[in-house]
Amino acid sequence: MERICYELSIAQILYKPVGKTFMKIPQINERTAQLLKLLNDDSDRVLNTKEVEARFNISSFTARADLKSLVELGFMDVIQVNKKLY
Repeated sequence: MERICYELSIAQILYKPVGKTFMKIPQINERTAQLLKLLNDDSDRVLNTKEVEARFNISSFTARADLKSLVELGFMDVIQVNKKLY
């Protein structure tokens, strides 16, 4: 099976085409769009809360919320490492 990769920009992640205009995707903010672009650029990458905290200079609570929202939207899967969820 041939694997096809697409280069996505942050604008392409934040907005979806509606006719000739674009509509903002309500559940995706700038930070989560950057996380999705990061995952798109490196599909084997595993993100954890510590990495998200450091990359965006945000609290652990916010990092977990961002990752949880991407899991709930179906963009990411949760994996268990050393009995901790990431």
